[in-house]
Amino acid sequence: MEYQFPHQTAEALTDLGRFLAQTLDRNLVARRIADGARVLLDAQAAWVFRLDTDAGAPTVLGAAGEAEPLGVAAALAEGEGLVALAARECRPVVTGDFLADERIAVTSETRRKLTGVGSRAILTVPMVAHGRVIGVLVVGDRAGRSFTADETRLAQAFADHAAMAFENARLFAEAERRQHQAEDAQRRSTFLAEASRVLASSLDYETTLAQVARLVVPGLADLCTVDVLEENGGIRRLAAAYVDPANVELASELPDHESIDLGTHGLAKVLRTGQSEFHSQVTDEVLDTIATDAEHRAALRALGLRSIMVVPLNARGRRLGGITFCSAESGRRYGSADLAFAEDLAGRAAQAIDNARLYRTAQEASRAKDEFLATVSHELRTPLTAIVGWARVLRSRPLDAATIGNALETIERNARAQAQIINDLLDVSRIITGMLRLNVRPIDLVVVIGEAVAALRPAIEAKALELATDLHPTAAPFVGDPDRLQQVVWNLLSNAVKFTPAGGRIVLQLTRAKGQAQITVTDTGQGITAEFLPYVFDRFRQAESVSSRSHSGLGLGLAIVRHIVELHGGTVRAESAGAGRGATFVIEMPVAAALLAPDTGERRESPPAAGDPRLPAVQVLVVEDDSDARELLAMILRGAGATVTTASSVAEALQVLQRKPPHVLVCDIAMPGEDGYTLIRRIRAGEGDPALPAVAVTAFARREDRDRALDAGFDLHMPKPVEPAELVSAVASLARHQAA
Repeated sequence: MEYQFPHQTAEALTDLGRFLAQTLDRNLVARRIADGARVLLDAQAAWVFRLDTDAGAPTVLGAAGEAEPLGVAAALAEGEGLVALAARECRPVVTGDFLADERIAVTSETRRKLTGVGSRAILTVPMVAHGRVIGVLVVGDRAGRSFTADETRLAQAFADHAAMAFENARLFAEAERRQHQAEDAQRRSTFLAEASRVLASSLDYETTLAQVARLVVPGLADLCTVDVLEENGGIRRLAAAYVDPANVELASELPDHESIDLGTHGLAKVLRTGQSEFHSQVTDEVLDTIATDAEHRAALRALGLRSIMVVPLNARGRRLGGITFCSAESGRRYGSADLAFAEDLAGRAAQAIDNARLYRTAQEASRAKDEFLATVSHELRTPLTAIVGWARVLRSRPLDAATIGNALETIERNARAQAQIINDLLDVSRIITGMLRLNVRPIDLVVVIGEAVAALRPAIEAKALELATDLHPTAAPFVGDPDRLQQVVWNLLSNAVKFTPAGGRIVLQLTRAKGQAQITVTDTGQGITAEFLPYVFDRFRQAESVSSRSHSGLGLGLAIVRHIVELHGGTVRAESAGAGRGATFVIEMPVAAALLAPDTGERRESPPAAGDPRLPAVQVLVVEDDSDARELLAMILRGAGATVTTASSVAEALQVLQRKPPHVLVCDIAMPGEDGYTLIRRIRAGEGDPALPAVAVTAFARREDRDRALDAGFDLHMPKPVEPAELVSAVASLARHQAA
């Protein structure tokens, strides 16, 4: 066939230029180049391969001609085929039958597939722009055709002209892509700013997260759901937004544990791993994995899901829930940029949730503190009222002996109640600071429990309560702290007495099974509601408000019980069928654990020596800055026969020591100027008898206060208020030791 090269080339280039003036779409340009080359060379097919892919392998961007030759394109792009050869050497490559050409490596499978294919005569020319090969133009015809040198030059001239148009289209596409990226970034920035504003507008995170879900739809998703983890470990759907209101209802009705968010690839895994789950395309296989059953799968299919992202709500290393983004009718396919944006949004939402929860916790703590202070004030003022009131009555007028006895008994009872409140507060302080320790030794649990029962016997009889005890001797041998275990039993029994109406029944049992010592206290009292039962052992928690409480107390006893039991390696639990149906408290402590309990190192003062506690001929120096306390201590000791000298300061005490050395020193700790620690150190340093026996009598009653007193040089530590008999016995013991 005779070709008119210049005329045909000019005509083809004119057609190409006219078309390119109308579009810069690279795909359309590539197809137009392929079609122009096929017509120009009167060939069966033509292809345009692009070379600027990330993978580096040539890919077909445009094709023209019969559909059958498209299979040839894959073979041409294989390995070091014709396309690669033309691109690498930047020159035309011609072959009459590429399947028979020894320069081209074609696999046997490809050779089998292409046997009988007509497009086997191939002309390949590079497309060069700005000094680099940006593509390859390939023209193919039936086997047997031989592309001439003139046709090759014509194809190369066409390719050179087309290369610039192709490059311009590429640059335009790149510029357009960057513009779209910038616009997307701007939209996402604007969206995040608006979402942040919404999240910061209120500490009601449930409402704000619902607003965020509505913001996401339809900008980022066709369906958005927000689920949060509850304190009990459950999952609660907080919000669901969808472009189609009917599907909002459908998504909301899906159970949280069987929703689109669960399964191997859903929210369950996200909450377990803290990593996002991402499905760019929701296939049948993905639905099969997510769905829990056929009905659930049908519901998911009804939503028409196309793409899914499930991202965790993480804050301060904790997983708070997850947000699910789904595309459906929009056909959007999520990519890595969408996932990054979703994770950014989820991070802000998680921070809002965490801040709101912290605020709620702080508010609850503040309310608990206020209620606790009100309770402490009430509990301290109540016995104080009786003490002060009866003291004023005793001073105001003469009373008969019975009334005086009743008044003194009331004053003592209320003073002991105040002391118990203070002791509970100190125990809680020790628990919080980790300073509550045990003094373990072999004990008899029956004896320990019996002492607690004896202490509460008057209160039990006053309310006409029936107390049934079942204490098995086989459970009695134990190793533990007798004082603390007596405190545990006393607290539980006292609680039962307090909340059981007159005429009720209390059962106290001690058993042993499987190496466990079990103490059970059951009452027929007012019981515990299901709502309050999980909090019954919490500090400062009470079922009734401060003003409406029908029973006194700080709400500390059961918290102390739990801690002491846990120190013994045991557990305590509360059971109740509800209000008005009584309660049961069960303590279980492993005997073996108690036997192996390490020495805690807590020091206990030795009990006073037996004998006559009277103090004839014993000279005692009492140092106390408070005049009332000083006179009380002096009166107790003088009543026991001691000769007592008093001092109100360290300086005055040192003068007395030089003038009239005593046999025993009784000294307060907290005093203005120089304290009791200073006095005992100066005495031990030689400003008095270094061997002088000394008792610290102080309101500092913590374990660390006792240790500090003993370390400073005192021989004994006695917390206020002191028992007169214990003070006299302690002074007598030290005096005998001094005399010896």
